Amino acid sequence: MAINPEQVHEAVAIVEYENWTSSGATNHRVMRMGHVQPWRGWAENNRLETTWNAIPQGKAGGPKPFPTEEKPIGSGTSKDVKLTWKVWDDSNKLTNNELELYSVMRAERRYIGEGYKKLASKYVNTVSSSGGSTMTVENCGVDSFFWRNSDQSCVFCESKFTTNMRIYARWRRNPRSVWQRLGRYEANGRPCRQMSWEWIGNRASEALRNPAGLQGLPTSQKASIIEESVRMLRAAIGRRGRRVVNIYGAAQVPVYPGVYLFVLGEGGTPSVNELSIEWPFPQDPQEFIELGQDFEDWLQRQPSHVSSPPPSPIISR
Repeated sequence: MAINPEQVHEAVAIVEYENWTSSGATNHRVMRMGHVQPWRGWAENNRLETTWNAIPQGKAGGPKPFPTEEKPIGSGTSKDVKLTWKVWDDSNKLTNNELELYSVMRAERRYIGEGYKKLASKYVNTVSSSGGSTMTVENCGVDSFFWRNSDQSCVFCESKFTTNMRIYARWRRNPRSVWQRLGRYEANGRPCRQMSWEWIGNRASEALRNPAGLQGLPTSQKASIIEESVRMLRAAIGRRGRRVVNIYGAAQVPVYPGVYLFVLGEGGTPSVNELSIEWPFPQDPQEFIELGQDFEDWLQRQPSHVSSPPPSPIISR
């Protein structure tokens, strides 16, 4: 079964049991089992954003987003006990990282759908020495680097999300207002702004010097990741490709697309309710803001940025 949470804001689990003695537990939960298509196929060859891998837990101390209904199941026998799971919730319950994925996934959907491969992502899942899953911040720092072999083109993409619909409307009306949201950093001892070529080149250099996500991988796979880091660094140094900021805003959001399993609070007993969450990605061209010469001219006027000269062209006979 698949549902679109933009149309159905609650999912319903049907619980069946026979000769059961209830413990009165109400701490039912939902487990994310994996991607739905096309993400499942894309995950094999792309470094997708790893926030995908869990249900948003929300801000520390705040109300939990996407809660399950807190109702005990009874004792005896039944075939139609219904428990609901909220799959549409307020954006302000989520953390900034959890929210940013709603923008990142839209960039992934657009560019992978156009034949690009995602070679770099800000967050990379690695496996710890004890066997548990950990999250490593990739040194690149760029949310997404896409590469397309067919025409040797590439895209450096930064993703921004806001829960304030007035701000989102202003971003769409005046794309230059997004530039102010680009962070202040330092590269090679000089101040720079996020998504400047200076910043991208510095981050790509760090990604190559100390690539993330290599632990536990076979040598061939490590070599492939390093080769992709080299490709990204060459593009950054040569100032090749397009720089894009993709924006999105929503006061309410659906749970991430995926395949989910409902688990009862009764001793962690899993139900047979497996649900696919799917939702459409209608995209507006205004969501994708190209950074061109006007952005470079703006950087020249910022005290928070010191520009370096572009690389000299290679002259061949």
